[in-house]
Amino acid sequence: MKFSLLLTLIVVTGCSQMRRHVASGSKPEAKQVMDTAELEWSALEKLDENGDNTHALVDTQASDGEIAAAQGGNPDETEAVEESYTSRPFLKKVRTKRVKFWIDYFTVKQRDRFQRFLNNGALYRPIIEKILDQEGVPRELFFVGLIESGYYLGAHSHASAVGPWQFIRGTGLRYGLAINKELDERRDIFKATQAAANYFKDLNNIFSSWELALAAYNSGEYGVIRRITKYKTRDYYQLSRNQQLPAETINYVPKVIAAMHVADNYEKYGFTIPTSAARFWQKTKTVSAPRNTNLKNLARQLGVSSTLLVKLNPELRRAKTPSYAPGGYQLRVPADKHTEWMETLVADAPQEKNRIKEIEVLREKVLNPPAYVAPVVRAAVTHKVRRGETLSSVARKHKMSLREIALLNKLTTRSKVRVGQTLKLEKTKDVVVSRVSAQRRERKPAAAPIVYRLRNGETLTDVARWFGKSVNEIKTANSIKKGRSLQVGAKVKIPDTRRGTYTVRRGDYVIKVAQKFNLNQTALMKLNNLKRAQLVPGQRLVVNLE
Repeated sequence: MKFSLLLTLIVVTGCSQMRRHVASGSKPEAKQVMDTAELEWSALEKLDENGDNTHALVDTQASDGEIAAAQGGNPDETEAVEESYTSRPFLKKVRTKRVKFWIDYFTVKQRDRFQRFLNNGALYRPIIEKILDQEGVPRELFFVGLIESGYYLGAHSHASAVGPWQFIRGTGLRYGLAINKELDERRDIFKATQAAANYFKDLNNIFSSWELALAAYNSGEYGVIRRITKYKTRDYYQLSRNQQLPAETINYVPKVIAAMHVADNYEKYGFTIPTSAARFWQKTKTVSAPRNTNLKNLARQLGVSSTLLVKLNPELRRAKTPSYAPGGYQLRVPADKHTEWMETLVADAPQEKNRIKEIEVLREKVLNPPAYVAPVVRAAVTHKVRRGETLSSVARKHKMSLREIALLNKLTTRSKVRVGQTLKLEKTKDVVVSRVSAQRRERKPAAAPIVYRLRNGETLTDVARWFGKSVNEIKTANSIKKGRSLQVGAKVKIPDTRRGTYTVRRGDYVIKVAQKFNLNQTALMKLNNLKRAQLVPGQRLVVNLE
């Protein structure tokens, strides 16, 4: 009964306000807005939000050989041009063969798709630029979303990145987006853009360079920091020229520059950009709807189609409002007047302080990188036994013989250990250890790197992208000569890694484990032949201990 009264109040109030609005003539464009409403709502209902969902331009790859063959010469050969790309400083206006390749790719090879992306982008551009302006970041960041998703709100990648800004789950949660079985706010253009603006702001604060910020957006901030420290340069283009970034990241900034250039000169290239495509968002507003409200029933009460309500609320994973919504869920519905822009999301004070502190630490690493020193693994003095471990497995982990660790702990080589038991790993005065055992320990080689076995259809470029390396790094580590092709089943050593194993615990999930061991989700799943992103407590995984 209460729900029916609420719906009636919404409809009656809306209609009466519309009548007063038109009669008063306070906004001359109101009549025109009403006349075109049905047409625009119909266009929104037909929009396929999931189209091209796994084939965004960001996933498109091209080797240096392909670019050189298409353009001639060095892909990174630079012409002398003015610094700023537009009247507002953002990315350096770099005219390279690599940028030219992507301009041709967008305007010729993928012309139809790029036109669809421009059409979709026009629907949301005023919203996005408004939020980017409010956050004080360049509005040209709009083009990052264009190549990431083509502004299909339901876009998702093979690495489980979702939405117009292609957030993985961990990053989305870090920036305040709700992700659960009922909601995925990575698909909400307002909230996701707010989160993306904050993420871009943080990345630029860390690197003081928009080129490096975009590289970090593509491949992760920690990967970029490691390369800055290792190669002693903060110049994105130098890292790219020397093939010191993943292949996808080397092409990422040129893609953004190319997309900006084509969009700024769309008439020259024969494209069209709708000028009034975003008007329907100005005729929506949010209302507080009760929890578990069925959108089909609500649409019937409001006199609109249920498809329209679903399109206006893409973050809802089911056709109803969430079951937990204190004070009501803010549902976007058609309205009779222009709506106010969504209020800026404000993070809780403790979370904001932690985020600022983390940014300051990362920024210090970038601005004052320490000299690169190979990591030194120090032997532990004791080891606390975990579930599933045996005396033999503990000995192997710490590069000791079974006899040696047994003598140190007054055990036999067949002794069983219990969970929580503390084992000594350091020699004491009253224990005599065989000199042969000690010498054997000294002669043991360094821990082996991760080795990946190529499967059907996979290339070195794929492996490099999955493990955040460049193709040249992998070729050097494996002594692969130029022009040599690898067969299915070939073993490829991954440089700067150290193979180890990890036992899955309760509460672990794929992305969490991947981030813990400096891997991306795809790399972890490929290494362990995981078909689904699900883990079981006690499961053993191959990981990177470096």
